[in-house]
Amino acid sequence: MKGDKQELVTEKLEDIYNFRKYNNFLDLLVKVIAISWTMFQVYTSAFGLFPSLVQRPLTLGFGLILAFLCYRTKFSKNDKNKLPIYDLVFIILSVICISYLIINFKALANRAAASTSTDIILGIIATLIVLEAARRSIGTPLVIVAIAFILYGFLGPYMPIIIGHRGYSIIRIAEHLFLATEGIFGVPLYVMSTYIFAFILFGAFLQSTGGAKRFITLAYALTGGSRGGPAKTAVVASGLMGTISGSSLANVVTTGSFTIPLMKKLGYKPSFAGGVEAAASRRTNNASHNGCGSLYNGRDDWYSLSSNCESIIYPCYSILYFNFYYGTFRSSKIRFKSNTQERFA
Repeated sequence: MKGDKQELVTEKLEDIYNFRKYNNFLDLLVKVIAISWTMFQVYTSAFGLFPSLVQRPLTLGFGLILAFLCYRTKFSKNDKNKLPIYDLVFIILSVICISYLIINFKALANRAAASTSTDIILGIIATLIVLEAARRSIGTPLVIVAIAFILYGFLGPYMPIIIGHRGYSIIRIAEHLFLATEGIFGVPLYVMSTYIFAFILFGAFLQSTGGAKRFITLAYALTGGSRGGPAKTAVVASGLMGTISGSSLANVVTTGSFTIPLMKKLGYKPSFAGGVEAAASRRTNNASHNGCGSLYNGRDDWYSLSSNCESIIYPCYSILYFNFYYGTFRSSKIRFKSNTQERFA
């Protein structure tokens, strides 16, 4: 029964996130690419990293291919089980851009700022592809922020004096974003290719082997008997799950398949039940990702590491604290008793 609930939650989330589900050879292709990416990351973790302009583009390349294979556009509802031509074009362009960097990384390093027209054209294409992949997989707000900062590079002379600058050409911006380790292939992608991927992989293994259920059981034992218990269970379970899973979707599927139906059963509105679970899952996974960034920034300085961790813990878990007690507040409004009689199954 619980497996059916998880499948139902997964299907709903796949529809919300515009996730494709193939029933043909493309399903096998997605699995092969995902396994290949995993083996590549495990290999480099065990035997050392490749040069920056090889390691990071490879990591990005795997992500771009899977993004265009698995995420459909929000404007098309008829390609849930098939790959349209324009996504195939995106995949081919992604492979060309990444392959160009990997094959020519020594020549690119030797000629430094002396970029060619091919470098600039592929840099512009790669930037647009990354923006589109981010829009599909994460959402439009992040893309708007990225575009705003790119435009800031062009519009510096027209800005107020306090934030203005002389402005940069499209060639300079394309070089910085595509050919250096400060743009697309900057620190976030480095942290992803070293720390975060291993973190997510560990969480996936723990979830697949049933270890995540222990977090739900513990959270239920701690909060299930109090007022607003199911909402508190959702927050605590998502917080615990977020410490080992880098995926908000996996967090919602694992904990939400139990907590959301239970909250609805005890009188919470469906929108509130889903909102509590989604907010808790998103915030805890943001904390885990930021923690990996802190590990990178403070890897040589223990004081810096502890300071970074403190700056992450307080805002993230203060939000969880408000979510935790907001469930109590709502439970008092709808006047139901604690969930001591409900049995965890």
